[in-house]
Amino acid sequence: MIELTAWSGEKFYLNPDMIVRIDERPDTVITLTDGTPIIVKDTAKEAVEKITAYRRLVFSGLLDANATEDDYKSSENDRELGENG
Repeated sequence: MIELTAWSGEKFYLNPDMIVRIDERPDTVITLTDGTPIIVKDTAKEAVEKITAYRRLVFSGLLDANATEDDYKSSENDRELGENG
């Protein structure tokens, strides 16, 4: 979830998977998959940066969740070789 600021000044969280598009006209309007428009104080660029940071966090967690014990051992060995090599 990403934190955004509604036009009223109220902070809220939005699931970025529900976003279809973000427009600036001149207010930032986020359109959801069901067609609901939400006007926010955040700029389009700020919203995209928050979405990008959220997705990085989610996908890095998936990578960690899919890693095997051998992957971790390999990483530890690489670090040890770097420190001792």
